[in-house]
Amino acid sequence: MMNAARSLHLFALVHAIRLAQAWEYTFPENWPLNWTPQLQETPVVADVCTTSHLTAYETAAPGSEIWLSTSPLDDFEAPKILPLNSSSGEQWEFDGVSDDGMNAFIFGLYRDPGLSLMGTGNLRISAELAYANGTRWGRVDYASDSVVESCPHGTKGAWTGSDFSYRFEISKDMSRVKLEVDTPDLKGIIFLKSKTLPRYADASTWPSENASTAIAPHFHWVEPIPVGDVQVDLVAKGQRFAWQGLGGHNRLWSPFNWFTCLKAMNAVRMTAGPYSLSYMRFTSRIADGQDFTSVLLMHGAEKIFSSTLGHASPVDDYVLMTKTYGGAVTGTLRDKVTGYELELVSPARNQHWTFIIEHQNIAFEYLVGKGRGGSGFSSSSSGGPVGLEQFRGVALTEALNFPDSSPLFKNQYFLFYVPLTCCCNWCTSMTRRMSKHLLSLGGVPGNF
Repeated sequence: MMNAARSLHLFALVHAIRLAQAWEYTFPENWPLNWTPQLQETPVVADVCTTSHLTAYETAAPGSEIWLSTSPLDDFEAPKILPLNSSSGEQWEFDGVSDDGMNAFIFGLYRDPGLSLMGTGNLRISAELAYANGTRWGRVDYASDSVVESCPHGTKGAWTGSDFSYRFEISKDMSRVKLEVDTPDLKGIIFLKSKTLPRYADASTWPSENASTAIAPHFHWVEPIPVGDVQVDLVAKGQRFAWQGLGGHNRLWSPFNWFTCLKAMNAVRMTAGPYSLSYMRFTSRIADGQDFTSVLLMHGAEKIFSSTLGHASPVDDYVLMTKTYGGAVTGTLRDKVTGYELELVSPARNQHWTFIIEHQNIAFEYLVGKGRGGSGFSSSSSGGPVGLEQFRGVALTEALNFPDSSPLFKNQYFLFYVPLTCCCNWCTSMTRRMSKHLLSLGGVPGNF
């Protein structure tokens, strides 16, 4: 048994080394392959690495001041909430789909006390693989330690437990990612190389001192790799899972849980010939169902379109998204979406692109109650400029819907509205102070 385990580990290691060589992928020499995270906190000093270390149950005391990143110039990959409190959470997400649109993976590394109800502690890791034959396999771990080391040349992270580790290395310009997995039944390396510029929630590309990271009220999202090339070389349950295709990487954080902030989310990451596209639409619970949209389209290395307008306009650039039904592949949840259609229109430039995405396979799925949750799909794509040459490619999509109520998640958002009888400046001021105080209870950042 021990020899078999060693052989499996050696098999994965040899293939990972070959893949790294074939990918011509190197990180700075001061990041050795046997890097071990430092568990002590280090101060913020110019040209010196800064380390953030959290243990499984570590949260700030009620009433503590919490720093939450809102500046567009903050490091995309560094922790966004310090210290973590009982309501806040953040995620490092990595995903990919194979060139034939049939295989997929998604990894989520969390610092999120809201997910402790599903396991042990605040440091959840979810990994799911989808195979071309329609089967899926995954595992969920809860780490004892999470370490994120931010350096002048990049960022390293490690979520570790007694018999597993998940580690990532990300270059400072966010153009390259290495994700290493070492668990009893899942081992290997995933490489990501970006084809696009990192982007903000307001569709601006990085870096920008005037951009916004808030995609919806109290919900932040940036995309270090909107669309990239991915190389996957894993061994799952003794079988190799290796391919290349399309990949991406998201960062998400909020002072409240997702259920509090969102009613729904729709996401498309795709390529079609020379075109790379990333589309997100978040439906806000706090804003009474209002949609917040962000799209980026690139042709090769050139940004050619971006918008946050999700409805038609005679003047401004906009994007229209339509969910399609009746296709070959759908999920098991209530939303039986089988694809997406996207129209990107620039009235001022007289330009119009359309893209059609058709689901080929279920990439991942999770239930949050009452038949609702998230379904991800590996997909085929086609499209281009209207009236000109059309191209084919692949896509990864996700359709997420939360129920209006849930026994698992509680609405953490409390807000006092200024009463109609409040007719003086003092009354208005006091009401706003009370609202801000309520938002700050338990160390929650308050932005009234």
